[in-house]
Amino acid sequence: MPHTKQPDFTLACIERPTHLHFIVTGINGPDALLAYAKKVIEQSKLIGVEHILVEDKLAGPRMNQIDSYAALSEISNIARPHFRAVAVVDEQIGETIGFAETVVVNRGLNFALFRTMPEAERWLLGQIGDD
Repeated sequence: MPHTKQPDFTLACIERPTHLHFIVTGINGPDALLAYAKKVIEQSKLIGVEHILVEDKLAGPRMNQIDSYAALSEISNIARPHFRAVAVVDEQIGETIGFAETVVVNRGLNFALFRTMPEAERWLLGQIGDD
């Protein structure tokens, strides 16, 4: 059986009064994205928080649209039952920001992708206020 390398990332969690703030660092790629998303879901369920802010600080080349689509589709389907709102900050997102948001939102997850923390925090706090 071939040995597969575990995704290279670290995940920190900060409990805020209204949400959980995750900071992920490491090497970008579909495996890392899926693995850290599963950890975010696991930890959020354990703590019982449904509003999430993720700071994606993964380094390296951006994923192509096929890999992004597959990873985001899977994550959306897993995450949808557990979250009321998810904001993700990725300063390196570039022109695929609309594509990534559309993939996730079309799968029924209240999700937004931002280039800056202030934008993401504003949106997330607005979602919490609408609950």
